[in-house]
Amino acid sequence: MTKRAIIPSILCLVLSLPSFAQDEPKNDYKIQIALLLDVSGSMGGLVNQAKGQFWRMVNELSKVEKKGEKVTLQIALGSFGNSDFEENGFFKLHTPLTTDLDLLSEQLFILEIGGSEEYCGYAIQTALDSLDWSANEQDLKIIFIAGNESFSSGTVSYSNACKQASKRHIIINTIYCGTEQAGIDDLWADGAKRGKGKYLTISQDSAAKLTETLWDKKIIRYSAQLNGTYVPFGKDGEKLIKRQIRQDENALLLGNAFLRDRVMFKISKHYHNASWDLVDAYTQDSLILQKLEPDDFPVHLKAMTRTQKHTYLQQKQVERELYKEGAAVYCEKAKEHLAITTGITGLTLTLDNTIIDTIKEQGMNSGFEFK
Repeated sequence: MTKRAIIPSILCLVLSLPSFAQDEPKNDYKIQIALLLDVSGSMGGLVNQAKGQFWRMVNELSKVEKKGEKVTLQIALGSFGNSDFEENGFFKLHTPLTTDLDLLSEQLFILEIGGSEEYCGYAIQTALDSLDWSANEQDLKIIFIAGNESFSSGTVSYSNACKQASKRHIIINTIYCGTEQAGIDDLWADGAKRGKGKYLTISQDSAAKLTETLWDKKIIRYSAQLNGTYVPFGKDGEKLIKRQIRQDENALLLGNAFLRDRVMFKISKHYHNASWDLVDAYTQDSLILQKLEPDDFPVHLKAMTRTQKHTYLQQKQVERELYKEGAAVYCEKAKEHLAITTGITGLTLTLDNTIIDTIKEQGMNSGFEFK
């Protein structure tokens, strides 16, 4: 598909975005996931899997609806076992339940390994008490806790924590890093049973592997162009656009194919940054320019008239949709290539597939549909 062929349709689409966005139906349904990872000294492989497979997980889970309505995906990250957090039961909640997945990616990449005290009961109880869980029984609420060693360690009873979760319709799935029998002996299977979830096992030593394609460099080029359409505003805008770019760099450190997975999410309707990007904010509310204070605008917009600002942001909308469309073409080519050459997506069966398959199964049992 050529740029010349894309532009007319993109122009028609983008110029109608502000009013369209305001008329979108409210997202009534949520999938809320708390991912609690063991970061004790032996768990480097688990954390590396989470870093490498995060964007594939969210790509798969974003293809969901319920009763024809879009579903909001919120994820929280917690870690347990690090000696630095001894006063808090060796547990730290790194993010709230959030749709800001750049934040979650950032926190994944700064997780520190070290320690030997893994208190699963404390981790589950703290996640229950500290996160803003939905009261709507139509929503899907899940805790995944992954690690090894005894599930019963610590002073907080895991059975009581699982019982409380069950009363609040929050499912507890346990992922043991080791053999199935060892996890049974260490009570991880019992934790899943009491939490009305699934007991799962993985090998944390399996490295996250993605197959690269000839299209990846083109996708990366479009990603860089896409980043150029973001216009930071407000007190945190500059900091958050740097965070966005840093998450691209983190993914690229793992390989071109890992950034390809991130770009797939960046071009989806779920990647939205209206809190700091003026283009997304303008798309959501065309009156935003009248609501901001002069100091909220980036330097290069301050000297513009309001009409010039409207024109500038509409141009950025056109550019963004053009680059998304271009990236989407090559993402689809990469996907087709992988389907032919590997029969799957080129990824080993590790943490991501375990989580994806479980959420899809539990979600379909609750009326969610995965496209």
